[in-house]
Amino acid sequence: MVVVKRTVSMELKRNVPSRGATAGSFIAEHAYENTLVRHTVKLKQVLLMEYLKKRITGLMEHEKWSHELMVKKLSKESENCVGYEIFYNWIWTAKRSKHMYYKNSYKNLR
Repeated sequence: MVVVKRTVSMELKRNVPSRGATAGSFIAEHAYENTLVRHTVKLKQVLLMEYLKKRITGLMEHEKWSHELMVKKLSKESENCVGYEIFYNWIWTAKRSKHMYYKNSYKNLR
């Protein structure tokens, strides 16, 4: 119950204007538009950088490592590594792309 109160309170704080014609009232359409604007301008952190793609591809191709092993190894070396979902999405997207370097990476999956 506390979580619901807090969520509603935060939503009202974000979306009830303090000035203008609708000051002090919550209007769902305006709240939805504000949410869309907030999400479009929010900066996204890119986790799968080019150097990491090359490193992962090399480990898969030459060392025949699984993604689970790569995550453990790269984490021990204090490098950032991506989760399984991002990894496999990238592999299958690369398969359908025209990028010659990563196009056949899916063949090295274990």
